[in-house]
Formats: sequence, C-alpha cells, structure tokens
Amino acid sequence: MSAIELFFDDAADAAIRRAWDRLETAGLPTLATRSHRRHHPHVSLAVGDGLDVDLCPLVADLPALPVLHFGAVGTFGGTEGVVFLMPRVTAELLAVHEALHCGLAKHGLQLWEHYLPGRLVPHCTVGYGLSPDQVGTAVGMLSRELPLSACVASINLVDLATGDATRLR
Repeated sequence: MSAIELFFDDAADAAIRRAWDRLETAGLPTLATRSHRRHHPHVSLAVGDGLDVDLCPLVADLPALPVLHFGAVGTFGGTEGVVFLMPRVTAELLAVHEALHCGLAKHGLQLWEHYLPGRLVPHCTVGYGLSPDQVGTAVGMLSRELPLSACVASINLVDLATGDATRLR
C-alpha cells in the first residue's frame, strides 16, 4: 500500500513537527510515534495498491504546486481518534488532485475511495489514536498553531508500511 503525498517546505515541516512534539509532551499520540515513526508532515492525494507504476511522467505534467493555507483543525468521525490541520480548498489544489487522478485512472489502479475526486477531504494528520477526551485537548492545542502557510516542496510516493519516500517531483 502506497500514497502519493505533498511534502512541505522546511519552515512548514518544522512547524508541524513542533506541533507533534507539543502534543507528544502532553501525552497525546501523533504521527511522530505512529507505526514506523518515519512520517513526514504531508497531505495525501491518493492512496492504494499498485502505485509502483512509473509515476514521474504523470507527476511532471501536473499543474503548479499550490501554497497551502491551514486555518482550521478537524477530526474524522469513528474510533481512530484522528485530528488534522485543514488546508483551505482552492482551485489550484483541486486542479493538482484532479489531474493526478485522471492520469492514475489510465493505469486501472485500485485506489482508496476517500481520496478520489469529489470525495477528498484535504488534511494534514497530526494526532492519531486519540481517545475522545484527547481529541478535544488536541483540537484546542492545535488551534493555537494556526494560521499556517505551507509551500508544497515536493510530491512523493510513500510506502505506508515502511515510510520509505521516493521523490517524484
């Protein structure tokens, strides 16, 4: 299982890692200590099996990478206890996402439906595995980190089992 992820410039990456550290210090689990512990702050555009096809030509033809403006904190329903930073949804972000999926569709890949055009909730996961009480605490703490702007520095293919990242653009 792999993901195509947007990684951020050094300043935004460091700001999100500081947020991870603050939450971890408060006893709240984050991506910093999840699974393989090699996560990067990111926004995922596609997740699925078979993403080992040659993606470089497809990614090279994508529109300009957007600047993301995070202004809200969100959480997903369910039992996973996920808290994330929400970027403003812009025409530029949607254009990159749509163009990527148009290219991926030509390969007939099995992608997670949550990341398909028209279904994507763009997000940068910060907390994961939180109890209901911890979700509220994390939302309060992360709200103080905003607003945050992030230049997209690269598009990467990430192996979700190992955290290995390959820069595509």
